[in-house]
Amino acid sequence: MALGSPGWRRRTQHWRPPTRRFPVGVVLAGLAIGGWLGFDLPELKRTRAFLAALSDDVQVDTSREATLVSRSFARCARGNLQDCVVDGDTIRIAGTTIRLAGIDAPEVDPPRCEAEATLGYRATARLAALLDEGPFELRPIVGRDQDQYGRPLRIAVRGNIDLGDVLIGEGLARRYGGGGRDGWC
Repeated sequence: MALGSPGWRRRTQHWRPPTRRFPVGVVLAGLAIGGWLGFDLPELKRTRAFLAALSDDVQVDTSREATLVSRSFARCARGNLQDCVVDGDTIRIAGTTIRLAGIDAPEVDPPRCEAEATLGYRATARLAALLDEGPFELRPIVGRDQDQYGRPLRIAVRGNIDLGDVLIGEGLARRYGGGGRDGWC
């Protein structure tokens, strides 16, 4: 087959998953009409929960509603930034980056040493596995709503078990003490 023929081009192109274009205008109009009519849409509840207040002492704010999450999680990678695990203490849900309150996990991007990278990838994989075990709640905490980078702070809980405590118990994270982060090297 000749280099410039159409068949040659088809074989050399990389396969790309089909993309779906969602009519954003329709969604925004629906949300506006729903808000005007007073409907309490699940997406509005989720957004309201992300904007609630939290605290450094990581006490659950029982006066506000927790967000129930039932999604499948993988490690965040190029092209997958909707529902994924960034590292052992940060996740993305519907494109919103959420920091798990009260824990500090090793960094994966960029790690300070090979030991931190290894532990960071283990923590990331374990958090993804924990989140995939079934529905969990993202609970607000008393005090501050966001971390220093503007990410919502939440506690991930299944049943009455804090998933951050599971990571700490397995040696894949430690309590976050405020201030700067200590290295894992």
